[in-house]
Amino acid sequence: MRTTAQHLSQVHGLQVELGELKGRLTEVISNCDTLCKRINSEGPESLRSTVAPFSLASPDSVSINTTTTLSSKPEA
Repeated sequence: MRTTAQHLSQVHGLQVELGELKGRLTEVISNCDTLCKRINSEGPESLRSTVAPFSLASPDSVSINTTTTLSSKPEA
């Protein structure tokens, strides 16, 4: 039971870190998409054919399950 409690005490910190990483990744993807769109509209013809913008899903449409479920079974 003690091991389970120790593991659960680390969950919140991991959830926070995961949220921060998700935010950074969203920003990087957004910057990449903006750059691709700019190259397509303003860049030299030789680069225009090499890039394709992509759409970033809204943060609300992507979810990460961070729910922790406790089991009533004793630890072995």
